[in-house]
Amino acid sequence: MNSKYKLPRFLFLKSLAKLLLVFLSIAIVLLIALIIVFVSQNRLGDEASIKATINFALIMLPVGFFVLCVVSAIVFTFKQSKQLINIQNLSCLESLCDVDVLCVDKIGAITDGSIDVKKVVPLTAIATEQYLAQAISNVLRATNDNDDLAQALRKQFDYELSAGVVKILPSNNQLNYRGATFKGGKTIVIGDPNYLPIKNKVGIIKRCEEHINNGYRILIVAEGKEQINESGYPGELDAIALIILKDHVRDNAFDTFKFFKNNGTIIKVISSDDPYATSVMAAEAGIDNSSKYISLEGVDESALKELVKEYTVFGYASAEQKTAIINILKQENKNVAMISGNDDCISAMKSSNCSIAFIDNSENVQKAADIVLENTSFKPLSTAVNEGNRFINNMQKVTSLCVIKTIFAFVLTISLMIASMVNPDSGVLSLFVFNHFILWDLLVNSVAAFFLIFEKNNKKIEGSFLKNVFKKSIPASIVVIISTVLMFVLYAMQNNQIINLGVYSLEIASAMSVLCFTVLGLVFFYSICLPLNKRRTTLLAVIIAISVVVIGLTMVITYLTNTPDILLQIPFLDMNGPAYMTTAIISVILSAIYLFINQIILIQKGEEIEK
Repeated sequence: MNSKYKLPRFLFLKSLAKLLLVFLSIAIVLLIALIIVFVSQNRLGDEASIKATINFALIMLPVGFFVLCVVSAIVFTFKQSKQLINIQNLSCLESLCDVDVLCVDKIGAITDGSIDVKKVVPLTAIATEQYLAQAISNVLRATNDNDDLAQALRKQFDYELSAGVVKILPSNNQLNYRGATFKGGKTIVIGDPNYLPIKNKVGIIKRCEEHINNGYRILIVAEGKEQINESGYPGELDAIALIILKDHVRDNAFDTFKFFKNNGTIIKVISSDDPYATSVMAAEAGIDNSSKYISLEGVDESALKELVKEYTVFGYASAEQKTAIINILKQENKNVAMISGNDDCISAMKSSNCSIAFIDNSENVQKAADIVLENTSFKPLSTAVNEGNRFINNMQKVTSLCVIKTIFAFVLTISLMIASMVNPDSGVLSLFVFNHFILWDLLVNSVAAFFLIFEKNNKKIEGSFLKNVFKKSIPASIVVIISTVLMFVLYAMQNNQIINLGVYSLEIASAMSVLCFTVLGLVFFYSICLPLNKRRTTLLAVIIAISVVVIGLTMVITYLTNTPDILLQIPFLDMNGPAYMTTAIISVILSAIYLFINQIILIQKGEEIEK
């Protein structure tokens, strides 16, 4: 199976796995407690106790919800692959969605690797057009390099070898030059003027600056009489020409960096190229503060910490310095992503929280990356972030809806067990059955959740997944528990003839609780859907309409059949008028309180809510 279609574990799936483990543990403990209760009452093995145990197990575990999560994650992965995004490590997409600092290399990242040779400027009388073309061709033929720079030069200088080769130095990221020694004793070298051992280096570099200031990249063609070796050229070279090059900024780079900036992401450029040339390209790509650049040539790693705070663009950075910068940012509790196209960035990519490469980068870089954009454009990157934000934010909402019922079921089970131990003949363990909650599970936790999970939601992920889930679900669960407690308090008051609201039995109290839970559940779903848009409003209206129809039909069918079977009976809602009115009033009051408090919290957080 292609890696793009695999389903690696999301961090949120790990959170869900922890949640499921907690639910399973609690369910097992409660079921063991139920068995102990039945043993103490000499009821173990009878039909009623078995049905009650099965019911509580079904109520506690949100099995359908976890199926929904897995299906949704699969759909999400396939959608990303259609956007030409090869997600090799799905969990790292969450890091990208919540990235604090985005580090990018210039070559192969900001630029797409395509280089144009603008012109060749001779520096000596012997450097005629023919002489330079042959000299450059000889070096390219001898070294047989095939990197982006060699390919760009080969398009313009591709003559046959004119001399035998004695020794070669292929492209070297440490030395930043390449060259060869030919028969006859002449050595030709092509490379970065700052790294080449050339005569009159200060004057040559000064002459290069006028071109660098205009955003060009400069190579020096130099020659000498010493033989080159693996360690470089042993003496001093005579510079004979400047090769003026222009890198091409990747498509959609400007819009992508603007997207990350608007999301509060800091962007740093780390390159092995000239710092000024890199800053010019960074400015062309729309990166803020690109004028704050510095050369890391000869800078000790211990001094990087202060420089990282002050500068945006780092030039002449070694592979070790790139990795050190990533680690410094991570030590400051920053979530760091790295986009690179150079092999010397592989260590830095592996150190980052999320690494990104392009399809036109080298095979080694692609293997090291967590995400590979199967396009030479930046465009899929912002799509990947938006899709990740949408999926995870919506999963938080859907999970919180599910947890509301599970927390309520947990408290309810403990309460009923205690009541059964106090009064074994009360029959309270048979008051609530799985079918009472089927409307909530079927409509909200399944149908509505499925549609809600594909809603557009580009808000940046904030905080822990589980923490956000419980922030939403615990207040709602408390409201449901309060409603249930009120129903049984009303029954106790009715039983003692303090009030007369139609709560004549425990069955009616439980039926009122179920009806109130269903109504409150719709209110919770409404709050999750805020702010409303056309699609969410339609979904909410449909769910409410179906709920009203189902409750109405349930009341009629229950009245006509009154099936006593615990596992097969539909929710027992055969109540009198006062009980319905009481349930409606309690539901409205609790809903209003919940929505009011929820609104205050959202306003304090600065979130906009539609009226």
